[in-house]
Amino acid sequence: MDESYGNRQGSIDWIGMLISIAMVFSLVFGLVQKETHSAWHWSNLHVAGYLIAGIVLLIGFILLEHQLKSPMIDLAIFKSISFDGTIIAAFCLGAGLYAFFTYLTIWMQDYLGYSAMQTGVRQLAISIFSMILGPIAGMLSGRWQKRWMISGGLLLIGCGFLIIYHAVSLNVMYIDFVAGFALLGIGNAIVNPPLSSAAMDSVKMSQVGMASGVMNVFRQLGISFGVVIYGLRLSHIYDPAVTTNIKAISQLPQQAEAGITKGLHQAGPMAGHSVVEGAKRFTENYANGPEVLRQMNKAVFSAFNQGYKGVLVTAITLVVVGAVAAGFMIKEPHHAQK
Repeated sequence: MDESYGNRQGSIDWIGMLISIAMVFSLVFGLVQKETHSAWHWSNLHVAGYLIAGIVLLIGFILLEHQLKSPMIDLAIFKSISFDGTIIAAFCLGAGLYAFFTYLTIWMQDYLGYSAMQTGVRQLAISIFSMILGPIAGMLSGRWQKRWMISGGLLLIGCGFLIIYHAVSLNVMYIDFVAGFALLGIGNAIVNPPLSSAAMDSVKMSQVGMASGVMNVFRQLGISFGVVIYGLRLSHIYDPAVTTNIKAISQLPQQAEAGITKGLHQAGPMAGHSVVEGAKRFTENYANGPEVLRQMNKAVFSAFNQGYKGVLVTAITLVVVGAVAAGFMIKEPHHAQK
């Protein structure tokens, strides 16, 4: 059975395919360049050059698709406000929730001290709810309005982030944020089934396969975008915070302070704990070395927590945007053009 009803036979849009790949690469790599080189300004050629190239390629892709008889993407599908609402929601789901898992794992392993196995077991609280409630949400999507299920699910994910935000501290325990994990799993289970069917309902039968592909691309783009944006947000808060916190350690000699601070900036927030472990040799000769090391660890952990809270605020913002788009833009099937 063809993926799309009324599937047309036509040539493959090789040029459009290559341009779209180059476009996505340029946009994502430009953001990655900024994330990995936090000292670079947005006007830096290695950042702005890729972003500008991505925008130019996007314009070229749109112009090309308008001219072709068998385009890779029929741009007419974007005339459906309902479909636009689904891809915004899909993008925000990818950027808000799925991209967040990278930073959740870093927080749990590098700063809370869980092993990879312990982290995975604890994150099962998210997966279990998604696995159990997913089929139920799929059945309910035929009875309840899809836009409210999508919007409500994204808001539940936002509530899960809020619980984790309030739990973040130097002495946090798993019990403090496991309820947030449960809400992330429930929200994810509620969103996905109606999101897919809402996208299909928003376009003509002949465009169903194309719409499914476009929605999944936007979800994947959201993940890439979210990982980079979270990294930028984390570093933007972490760098000045760790500088201030290290300066506050009165027993640390100025020369050692400068070297350790530089090392922490170069390593970045994801490796801050490792830098502190490596700094043990600098404190071994101090009479109060263990206390200095304890304060350094606290300084780095506190700085990461500040940045991590910034990541959570960004995640909440993204899922709320997706929820609003779903609630106001997605229409029920009888409004869709068939």
